[in-house]
Amino acid sequence: YGFLSNDHYASTKNHTWQAANISSQDLFEKSTFNADELISSVYMRAIRADEDGTTGFRPKPGEQSDEAQWTTQYHRGFGRCHSLYPGKKIKKLGIYYMTIYGAEDVKMYLHYQGQFLDLSGRMGVKVYRNYTIEMQATWMSISMLSEQIKTVQKGFKCNNRMEYNACIYQKLDQYIRKGTSTGCTVPYMPNNTKICKTQADRDAAFKIHYSRITNQAGDCPNPCNFLLMTLGGQNRAERTDDKFKVMLYFQSKTMINEESLLYTPLSLFAEIGGYVGLMMGFSIFHIAELISSVIERKIRSYEKKLEHEIEIRDTMSSRFDTVSKISH
Repeated sequence: YGFLSNDHYASTKNHTWQAANISSQDLFEKSTFNADELISSVYMRAIRADEDGTTGFRPKPGEQSDEAQWTTQYHRGFGRCHSLYPGKKIKKLGIYYMTIYGAEDVKMYLHYQGQFLDLSGRMGVKVYRNYTIEMQATWMSISMLSEQIKTVQKGFKCNNRMEYNACIYQKLDQYIRKGTSTGCTVPYMPNNTKICKTQADRDAAFKIHYSRITNQAGDCPNPCNFLLMTLGGQNRAERTDDKFKVMLYFQSKTMINEESLLYTPLSLFAEIGGYVGLMMGFSIFHIAELISSVIERKIRSYEKKLEHEIEIRDTMSSRFDTVSKISH
């Protein structure tokens, strides 16, 4: 379609996004890869066997199943990327290792689900055809408290109200469409039904996307749950079949670092009450009795006052009757 390289399509200085006799959307689709074009096959070896005694599974690239869930991601340099998440079945059985065969040179990222765009949660490894790579993947799962729960707003701030990728894409779509004269956007977005055509709109859309895609403007809160990942023990060997092979070995146990409140309001109140009762022999029941006795004294005082007023009124009424009789 007249593009000599990727730099002629989506670089910082030359982002055309159009070609003759094809729509902008079709051009983006044809210029990028489907999952099954990048990955020839996937093999997952589970730690435990399923009900049929099976430990090996072969999910088809790009097809949703209980074994694998695929999500399309969008990237300015790579176009369409494809995230592979273990399905319900594999999560239940646990993964021992995964083998991936591919027909193109790729860059692989390991990231927390829904956090492809979060720079702290992914690790990129270049994989070339005619090479086999074996790697050990280790990680620590981090779970932080949302800023809405914390009573003191300091340190790391995060929020789990929306998935990180979804938040970034949503904010980008809003700012890009608002910042262009025709409400258009860049092609490497989930909603690219209206790709910019004029040079001015392409430049504006590109600049907004480029300056916000990694959350440089703080459009979205940090995710509270994420992974600290390490890829180690890489073994490499040459191949001759014009394909790559990646073997990822996964740890069977996960270390979890979880932030929690020292005291909830209820536990703090209970703790204070317990110490007061221990040190002073005083408890909430004593407070209730004290309040009750004060109220009872007030009631008795009011009753006595009322009785006294009634006696005075009766006495005055009797005297008036006596005076009336004498006068008569």
